[in-house]
Amino acid sequence: MLDFIELEDSSGIIELENGLGFVLLEASTMADVTTSQLLFNGPRHAVYRFTNYTDGSTNETAVLKVDATSAGPLGWAVQGQIAYPGLNLKVEKVQYDVHNMVLRMQWVASAAEDILLMTGFQTLDFERIGGIQNPGTTALPGATGSIQFTTDILEGTTSDLPSYSVVLYLTKGIPQT
Repeated sequence: MLDFIELEDSSGIIELENGLGFVLLEASTMADVTTSQLLFNGPRHAVYRFTNYTDGSTNETAVLKVDATSAGPLGWAVQGQIAYPGLNLKVEKVQYDVHNMVLRMQWVASAAEDILLMTGFQTLDFERIGGIQNPGTTALPGATGSIQFTTDILEGTTSDLPSYSVVLYLTKGIPQT
C-alpha cells in the first residue's frame, strides 16, 4: 500500500514509500508511476486499487483498468462454465484521493462515456441505488462493460505533483443459475 509520497526538490529524487521499503526515481526521467491491483475477486463482487503519481508532463489516455470481457480476470465458474460480467458490471462504491488533476472514469465503448469525474477526495456509495450500470450497446455502441481511466492535469500545477489513489468496488451481475 502506498503510504506517502515525498518530493525532495534539492536533489531531484522522488522517494516513494510502499510499505516494503523505498523506491527512488529520478524526477527528470519520470513520467507516470502507476499501479493496478485486483484486491478481491469473488463470484459476485470485485475490488480494485489504482494509483498514479506523475511529474505532470503526461496524461493517461483511455487506459484500460478493469477488463470485464473474457480476456480479463473477472470470470467465475457458474454451473461448470466460466462467466464474465461484461455489460452486467456495476460500479458499487468508489473511494478516491485525486490531486492536481481530474480523473475521468469511463465505460469502454466506440466513444467512451464518463462514469465519474473525480478531483479532491471522497467516498461515493451507489449501493442503495443498485450501482452505476453500463448503459449497454443500444445506448452506448461498442460497449464492453470494461472501465478505463483518462487524466487531465490541471494547469499551473507546480508545488504538488499530480497523483491519484482509487479503490473501486464492483458488482459483477453474473447470473448464478
